[in-house]
Amino acid sequence: MPNFQVVAIIPCLGKVEETRKCILSLLKNGMGIELKILVVENGSTDNTRLLKPEFMEVDFLSLPENQGFACAINQGIGRAQNQWHPEFYFLLNNDAEIRENSLQHLVKTMKGNAQCGIAAPKILANEAQGILWAAGGEWIPWRFLARNRHRGQKASTQYEPMLECRFLPGCALLVRREVVETVGLLDESYFLYAEDLDYSLRAQKNGWKLLYDPMAVVIHEGNITSGGEYEPFQSFYRWRNRFLAAWKHAGIAHRIFLYGLFFPLLMARDSVTYVRKGQVRSIPYLWRGFFQFLVLIGSGSPVVPLKPQDFKTPSIKKLRSGYLFSNPLAIVTFKGLDFLGRCLFRLKRKKTVPKTLEKILITKIDHLGDVLLALHLVPAIKRSFPQCRIHFLCGSWSRAVLLNHPLIERAFEFDDLRLNRKGTFWERLWKMARDIANIVEITRREEYDLVLDLRAYYPNSIPLLALSNAKCLAGFLTGGFGFLLDVSTSWREGIHESEHFYDLWKCIDPHASRTDPDLSYLVNLQQTQELQQNVGLKKRDSYIILHAFCQKSFLHNQKHWILAEWKKLIAYFEKEGIQVFCTGDASDEVLVKEMIVGSRAVNLAGKTPLPVLAGLLKQSLSVYCVDTFVAHLSAALGARTNVIFNEVEPVEQWKPWGKNVHVFPIESRSEDLIVEIKKLIQNHTGVLSHG
Repeated sequence: MPNFQVVAIIPCLGKVEETRKCILSLLKNGMGIELKILVVENGSTDNTRLLKPEFMEVDFLSLPENQGFACAINQGIGRAQNQWHPEFYFLLNNDAEIRENSLQHLVKTMKGNAQCGIAAPKILANEAQGILWAAGGEWIPWRFLARNRHRGQKASTQYEPMLECRFLPGCALLVRREVVETVGLLDESYFLYAEDLDYSLRAQKNGWKLLYDPMAVVIHEGNITSGGEYEPFQSFYRWRNRFLAAWKHAGIAHRIFLYGLFFPLLMARDSVTYVRKGQVRSIPYLWRGFFQFLVLIGSGSPVVPLKPQDFKTPSIKKLRSGYLFSNPLAIVTFKGLDFLGRCLFRLKRKKTVPKTLEKILITKIDHLGDVLLALHLVPAIKRSFPQCRIHFLCGSWSRAVLLNHPLIERAFEFDDLRLNRKGTFWERLWKMARDIANIVEITRREEYDLVLDLRAYYPNSIPLLALSNAKCLAGFLTGGFGFLLDVSTSWREGIHESEHFYDLWKCIDPHASRTDPDLSYLVNLQQTQELQQNVGLKKRDSYIILHAFCQKSFLHNQKHWILAEWKKLIAYFEKEGIQVFCTGDASDEVLVKEMIVGSRAVNLAGKTPLPVLAGLLKQSLSVYCVDTFVAHLSAALGARTNVIFNEVEPVEQWKPWGKNVHVFPIESRSEDLIVEIKKLIQNHTGVLSHG
C-alpha cells in the first residue's frame, strides 16, 4: 500500500451533506500534500452509500454501531497505521471545512517545531462575519474547565503569533505519528466530549507541546450532531466526562475541593438554568451522568454508553397542567396570572352565544400552514349560519391566502412581535403597537356577535380581543388568559390540528359536521400556463413538484432531508421521462440550485407567486415535499402529496389533511419513496403515459 504524509480522519454520524462539503474542502485545499481521506461512520452507512460513488479516491469505514467519537477516531488511526503509515493524522469533524493552504500551514508548523505533538487551526463559527468558534483552547485547572479560547468573539484581521496552549479542542487537530506511539489512542470511555481535554493533558505529560496556528483556518458550524447546549445528550456527557477527566488528572486535594464543594454547586446552578431554559427533561441526565461516573470509577470496567437514540424524547403529552407550555416557569406564571384574573373577574358575568350570528371574526395569527388549516373550519361556520359575514384576523404574512376567499368578507392583519420573522426587535415592536391600535378600533366599531381565537398556544390574541365590543369571545384555555373567555373547550391529545378548531366550533353549534374547504380560488390558471410555457413544458407533458426546503422555518434543520436522497429521486423521475419542478422561497434558491446540478430539473424557488404555485400543485402528477405550508396547500387542493415528515412534531396532529396524502418519516431513503412511485406508475398508467 502507498504511504501518505497525512491521513485525514473524518468521524461522522449521518449528516451526508456536511460530510460531502468536508471532503470537498479537503480535496480542494489539500494540494501539495500526500493526503488520504478516511471517513469513519458510526453505526450508519448513509455516507458510504451516497458518497462513495462520488468520491472513489476516499476510503470509507463503517462501524456496525455508534461507538462514540473517540472509538471512531481510534478505528481510523488503526486503519491508517496498518495501510498508509502517515507522518500525521488530521482529525476533522464532518461538519467542518478547511480553507486554502490551512493543512499545509499545520504541517509546516509541525515540521518547524520538533516538540509540537498536536497543532490546531483557527476555527470560525461564522466565516462571513469572522466570528470565532475557537482560537486554540484555554485550560482552567482549579475549575477543571476546558473551553474554546475567544469563542464568539470577532477574529482579528491583524497578524496573530503562534500560541502554545494547554488544551486544544478536538474539532480539527493535526497529530504527529510519534504522539500516538507514545501517548496511545483516545480514551474510549468518554464516548463523546472531554476526550480532547484528556488527550491534551496526556500529551503534555509525555513532553509534547500543543500549538495554535492562526494561519490555518477551519469553518465549523458546531453542535450539528449532538444538538443544543442544554439538550439531555450534551448535558449527560459534558457532566459525566468532566467528572471522569477530573478524577483521572486531578490531585487528591483538588479532587476533595471539586467533588466536595465545587461540582455540587455547579450542578445546582445548572439545574436552575435548565428550568429557566425550559429543559427540565435534561436534569435527570445531569445526575445520571454523575452516577455513571461513579460506576466507572467504582468498577473499573467500561459501562454501556448512552447513545443519541437513548435521549430522544418519548411520545409525551403536549398538555401540561392544562397548558401547552414546555417551560415549567411559564406554566407557573400563567397559572398564577389566570388565577388572579379569575379572582378579579369573578363577578363579571360570562356572555352567552347569541342565537343568531350575523358577523363573526376568526383570529389565527400563526404562520401560513396554520392559517390554511384554519380555513377548514370556514365551510362549517357558513353552513351553520348561512347569512353570517365572516372576517379574519391574521399575520400580514398569511393575508394573501385569505384575500380572494369567497366565504371571507374582510381580512385584517396583526403581527405579534413574537411570531413576526421580519425586522429588528424594535421594528417588530413598533409594527405590533400600530396593529394593536388599528385592531382595537376595528373590533370596537364592528361589534362582532362572536370572536373565535383559534390559536391554542402562547402568544394568543385573547387580551387584544377582550378590548373589543364582541358579544361573545371563544377560544382555548391552553395558551393563557382563559379567564377573559366566555366560551372555551378542552384541548385533546392525539388528534389533527384542524379537529381542535371543530371542537371549539361545536361549543357554538353542537351539530356541526366537517366539510373540506375549496381552495380553487387560489389558482390562477392563466399565470400558471404562462409559467409552464416559459419553462418549455408542453400542454400534455407530465410533471411533478419537489419542495425540498423551508429555510424560513425555525425548524428548517429538523425538516431537512438528505440532499443526496433528493438527487436520487430527481434522477429516477428523469429516467421515467417525467419533468421535475423544484419550488421554494427565494431563501431556498441556493439549496435548490445545488440539488438540481447536473439534472434537467427546473429551479422555480422564489419565482412562483401563490396563484401560480397553487396552479402548479393542482395540475401536477404528484408532489414531494417536507412538512411545510406547501404540503398543506397541496393536500387541500387534492394533489397527490408525499410528505417527508420531521421527527420533532407529532405526525397525527400536523400532517396535511387530505385523501391523497402519504407520510414518510425523515429517516426514509429515496428507495422507500421510489417503491411508492412505482406503484403509482403501475396503478395510473393511463395518466402517467411516460411510465
